[in-house]
Amino acid sequence: MQNSHGVLIVYLVGTAVQTMGLNQMQHWTGKTHLTPDQLKGYILQLKPEPGEADEAFANAIRVEYQMQIGTMTAMRKGTMTNSEDGGYYPGRAFVWPIFSFSQTKSLFAQGALRLVSAAPHHYGDANMAGMESRPGMASICLSGNMTGQIFYYMMMPALANSLATKSKGDVQLQATRTILALRAYQLTHGKLPPDLNALVPEFLEAVPVDDFDGQPLRYSAEKKIVYSVGKNLKDDGGDDQASPTDSSKRHLDLVYRFDF
Repeated sequence: MQNSHGVLIVYLVGTAVQTMGLNQMQHWTGKTHLTPDQLKGYILQLKPEPGEADEAFANAIRVEYQMQIGTMTAMRKGTMTNSEDGGYYPGRAFVWPIFSFSQTKSLFAQGALRLVSAAPHHYGDANMAGMESRPGMASICLSGNMTGQIFYYMMMPALANSLATKSKGDVQLQATRTILALRAYQLTHGKLPPDLNALVPEFLEAVPVDDFDGQPLRYSAEKKIVYSVGKNLKDDGGDDQASPTDSSKRHLDLVYRFDF
């Protein structure tokens, strides 16, 4: 589903399905009777192909862009189908003095290109801050393309935020592989490792990387967690929504717990 060359919502549904499956794997890891060698087999099966997740996201953004341009073209020509009566919505000619199709198309093209270019990189290297915010209404009204800019800024922040969803999916996959490796290590050596380096090369080919900041995933044997710094790129020691820390001081790391 993630790389079926569908629009972004299809990619996101695929990501949600993957999340449910990985959540279940993490849940049963501490209860399983699988041997270390069997766990190593699952770790190997979950190893992603290089660039696979990046290409899936980039393809979804490309298809999303084509849909956006097709929708605007249909609106401009009055050929958008009305599903209620089978006819067509009339062209909105009265908005064209404040709508530039070419300028709006250029805005969406630049946004899509930026996301496609960011796909192979860690989230922290993409610098999405500008794309996830909107300018003031006065600036939009004075742009000469008010309708086009409103259309763009209604959609682009959500599209930009989907890059974080891609990184979160990658982190959860790597965290699941790490938790399986921790369990295999525990069954083999009778205790948890002091750090993730101890899992290499017996159970993992390398310490998994946090797709948000490009650093190794964090781990605490004492807290029994594997975690990522998350979207704000700040390591808060595994603090998340379940933490007793004052909510105003939380950094909300992405935390994956295990119970063995």
